[in-house]
Amino acid sequence: MAMQGLLPKAVRQRPKLGFVPPLLAWFRGPLAEIALSLRHAPFVTETGWFHAAWIEEIAHAHITGKADWSRALWQLWIFSQWFDQHLGLDSAHRQNTGHQVAH
Repeated sequence: MAMQGLLPKAVRQRPKLGFVPPLLAWFRGPLAEIALSLRHAPFVTETGWFHAAWIEEIAHAHITGKADWSRALWQLWIFSQWFDQHLGLDSAHRQNTGHQVAH
């Protein structure tokens, strides 16, 4: 074993543990601006699938420490990335091709 002698046997032989990202801290710190910007993301403004006011409300509640909305903010951010990559065509392209995002 490569770590024999460096790590205790109990650590080397324990089951694998998953990595839980510190979403609560991230969305109150370095990702706070991203949380606030989600209300203006194309998946909100172009589809009507989400209420911008609700997204803004949970972002503020999370950032100010009133509630833990980190999982919802993470899911919205990841969905935003997916939407932009797969459906988020710019408006000029939609006009030229007739492609529309379903409401």
